[in-house]
Amino acid sequence: MNNEEREIDLKILFAYVFKQWRKILLIAVLFGLLGAGYKCVKILPTYNSLQSKYTQSMQSYENNKTSITAEKKKTQDYIDYLTEYSKNSVKASIDPYNEARTELNWSIVTSTGHDDFEALLSGTNHADQITQAYVSYINSSIDYSSLASSLGIDKKILLELITVKGDYTINTVNVTVIGTSEEQTKKIADYISSQVAKNTSSIQEKYGEHTLVENKAATSTITDSGLVTTINDKMLSPNATMNDLLTKISTLQTTLATQQKSLSALSAPTAVSTTVEKDIVKYLMLGFAGGLAGMIVLLALIEVLSGKLLSEDDLSSGDGIKTLGIMPMRSSKKKLNKFDRCMMRRIDSSFGSSTEVSLAKTAANINTCAEGKKTLILVSGNMKQNVASLQASLQAINPEIQYLASSNIDANADELNKLGKADGVILVAERNVTKLSQLAKAAESVKNWKKPIVGSIIL
Repeated sequence: MNNEEREIDLKILFAYVFKQWRKILLIAVLFGLLGAGYKCVKILPTYNSLQSKYTQSMQSYENNKTSITAEKKKTQDYIDYLTEYSKNSVKASIDPYNEARTELNWSIVTSTGHDDFEALLSGTNHADQITQAYVSYINSSIDYSSLASSLGIDKKILLELITVKGDYTINTVNVTVIGTSEEQTKKIADYISSQVAKNTSSIQEKYGEHTLVENKAATSTITDSGLVTTINDKMLSPNATMNDLLTKISTLQTTLATQQKSLSALSAPTAVSTTVEKDIVKYLMLGFAGGLAGMIVLLALIEVLSGKLLSEDDLSSGDGIKTLGIMPMRSSKKKLNKFDRCMMRRIDSSFGSSTEVSLAKTAANINTCAEGKKTLILVSGNMKQNVASLQASLQAINPEIQYLASSNIDANADELNKLGKADGVILVAERNVTKLSQLAKAAESVKNWKKPIVGSIIL
């Protein structure tokens, strides 16, 4: 774990670098634009068509004025819309600590006798089709206009209060109606129930015979944590929906003030410039290439000098520490493109495996290498939350072994006491997060207490 003596695989190093390709491209584009801008400044004195330049500049001034004025009007219109909406929205006016709620559901009873041969071959479930039909009908086909009118609210505002979900496991349709009073939610629920009853025969004609069993609607007043504002430093309203509206309005008002300031700062030009044409492409490409190369070298140096663990080889090489398990590397992006996935495969040997499979393999390896040890401590240099999560997962899989967790065994006497109780130690490190010096310090403490290191787990 000596950072000064370790060998770094260049493929892994540059995989970490190119995983940040968005930053690299951003800097490259910036340098390209700077190069083009520099050339523009250099050649500007060579232009002599002042009248042409003035005409173009004046046109730009008029365009900017028109554009900012249009944006300002659009912002003001949106502020007016949100302000009016905040006054009329039922959801935004609900007291989250006294939310009225009515829940009703229907169970769909059918048999496979109505499944035709073609549906069975395609794997289509008859009851699922019926469930989806009722969900779609409640969401899209019921005319809520008369109900909204009777309640004195807009149809769009009414629809915010209705949530429809289909449970295809037990073939039920669940409807939840929220509002400011139980009378209001019950009236909406009763209307939906009556409309569903009217439409049952048409759905039976289309999808086959079935029985729709309506369970009794339940109306209550609850505290809805989903509607409670979680911002503590600036609470505009206790209702999260209203708070969001007011925050948006406040942000738009700031934008409006900025647009007004920009509009006031505009003035008719006295000097003009024309489009830069000569050598613009050449300097753009030179700046782009320079920024690209410089950013790659800089990021590579940062990775090397950071002293962070880059792969499982950094932990096992030269120390004889067994790798008990490698968890799939976490990514901040929900969806990775092909290039990102390629870089992740270079970095993470377990890329593509599920966390559950990796945990199972890790638990099996611990059982093999623990050699009868009953208490193991997971030790990391800086990942308190991750170690605790890993401890809970392994404890659930291997209840026969007691797992302890410590992100810094030298922090205090309690942490050292955990180490004293343990029969063995498992080092835990996270790639590109944990520094080798932190692990070396933890390993030294383990050595001083004469505790055996069973192996390591890489996150």
